[in-house]
Amino acid sequence: MKALLASFCIALYGSLFSSADFILLEEKATLTIESIKKSELKVSRRVLVLGPDGDHWAKINFVESDELDYEFYNVLIQSEAGNTIESFEKSNFRTTMAYTSSNSYNDKIAFHLDASQSKYPYVVEISYLREMDFLFPESWYFTSKDGKSLSSSFTLRVNSEIQVRTEIKGSDKIEVSESTDEEFRIKTYSYSPKEGYHVEDYVDPRSDYYPSLMVIPLNFERAKVEGTYSSWEDYGDWLIKLWEDRQELPKEARRDLDELKSQSLSPDELARAVYEYMQNRMRYVFLGYGQGGIQTMTAKETFERGFGDCKALSNFTSSALNYVGIKSYVCLIAAGSNVWPVYPEVVSDYFNHVIVCIPELNDTTWLECTNQRLPFGYLSDFTDDRYGLVIKPNSSEICRTNSFDALNNRVHRKTKINLLKNGSAEISVDGEYNNQTLNKNVFFYTELNSIKPEKAVKSATNLRSFDIREYSCQLYPENRAELKISFSVQSRVFARKAGEKLLFNPFLFTAPSKDIDTTHARINPFYFKRGKVYIDEIEINLPEELQLDVSEYTDNYQAEYPFGFIHYSIEQSGNTLIIKRKVGFLNGEFPASHQNDLFLFNQKIDSYNSPLYVLTNQ
Repeated sequence: MKALLASFCIALYGSLFSSADFILLEEKATLTIESIKKSELKVSRRVLVLGPDGDHWAKINFVESDELDYEFYNVLIQSEAGNTIESFEKSNFRTTMAYTSSNSYNDKIAFHLDASQSKYPYVVEISYLREMDFLFPESWYFTSKDGKSLSSSFTLRVNSEIQVRTEIKGSDKIEVSESTDEEFRIKTYSYSPKEGYHVEDYVDPRSDYYPSLMVIPLNFERAKVEGTYSSWEDYGDWLIKLWEDRQELPKEARRDLDELKSQSLSPDELARAVYEYMQNRMRYVFLGYGQGGIQTMTAKETFERGFGDCKALSNFTSSALNYVGIKSYVCLIAAGSNVWPVYPEVVSDYFNHVIVCIPELNDTTWLECTNQRLPFGYLSDFTDDRYGLVIKPNSSEICRTNSFDALNNRVHRKTKINLLKNGSAEISVDGEYNNQTLNKNVFFYTELNSIKPEKAVKSATNLRSFDIREYSCQLYPENRAELKISFSVQSRVFARKAGEKLLFNPFLFTAPSKDIDTTHARINPFYFKRGKVYIDEIEINLPEELQLDVSEYTDNYQAEYPFGFIHYSIEQSGNTLIIKRKVGFLNGEFPASHQNDLFLFNQKIDSYNSPLYVLTNQ
């Protein structure tokens, strides 16, 4: 019967799922909250994997600790026809220490299983029971942007003496039923998709497009400290109590800081000096032993050991700033480039990271304390533009970290090309990347990981046969959030010969474009989180005997849209061509009615990424 269901789904919903990576055939979860110190989550799930992008359902990882245990974890892999291919139990999982790296130490055990298949489609059937010795907010997503859900339900069983808050997102898509028994209040939340549902990209994660449920216990206890999610102030006070008496600095640190104070620095200069003092003396190491996941080391321990995790380094930095007279606070934040949303109106524990907030410096300055090279006051896309909880006695509050508009997230490259008649060329490039364009280019990782320049240039450009003459890369010059790249190469085959003609693409670098689906009418607004601008200026010296043929690329072009722009210009003076391309993506939410314009806009970007220039004899 289950095999027939899988085949039926493919036949019936083929067009509907044409862009889906998987189909969630059936999913059931039951969360039982027995007491303030005991809960269990039982899950069963069947997923039809349609292609490689759905394989993550068969690549399973989970972590156990003293407070968290999986009683069982069973995985069954079936063919579309319902034949069993493989089956696994918890004992078949590979185990390692969780968060294994040279700067990670913890007592948690990670379990890993890769049961993905090479033949599609196939079915993954999963069941597990997770037991926890504490209460923690639970989030349940009934669907995702990458696939289609046919049936998903979540049952909440709560001891009558325990208070919980539930928040439904996408409420018009979720049905709720209630019942009781002798011990528990029971609610079941069921989701079935509406007809005409399509997978859509570029949707605001806070949108009701992603139906979800949040279960938040009013009261909880961690590390023998009782707390409550009744308000942000109360939750912050719980953390203050948990971190109590952990801010005192050792004598040597106070002496060093006194010396900084004596230098008559401005508040900005003094804060910067304290931050660099921490960076120069300490390094990041994740500590997950016992209560290390939630309770910081003391400032004294962090100083004496010379290392700490995000909590310890932020605690020390905040303590040091306060010691020199600069008011600062630690801030809990949900870190990551694609992180789950934080709802300010819903008090919960969304957070996985700690940074520092200086509220009275330059209209709030934020400090990331786990990176020894990061410029003062700069937040990358790991922690920028999101809500965090600033921890203050009796007045903890939700604040938003700083963001950059498109014009301040900029890539600017200048390329000079001396093209020879045989198709070879001498090429030099000078480029600048700033703010949120820094860690999205290969030169950034080349600098961090000592990758060979040849590999970096080959990965970043369309050059394939070349010799590097010079190469330099500066990351964070003069403590600015920038990367400067400069290199020169001898390209052996920059242009290809076609009889007496030379054909070439002048753009070494591609401007990114977005894949806009036009197979169905858009339902949701488009949401672009970060705007960026890409500028390429190219100067080409042509061989004297050749001239540029007229084509669509010898005309100037300019287009402006609410969501972005593209400017392209070309001019020739003697044997010198000057080509400029400027592409901008703006951040924000844009109506679904822009679907066709967005498609054409990105199509135009793609065409200017690979134009074909033709040189012929004069």
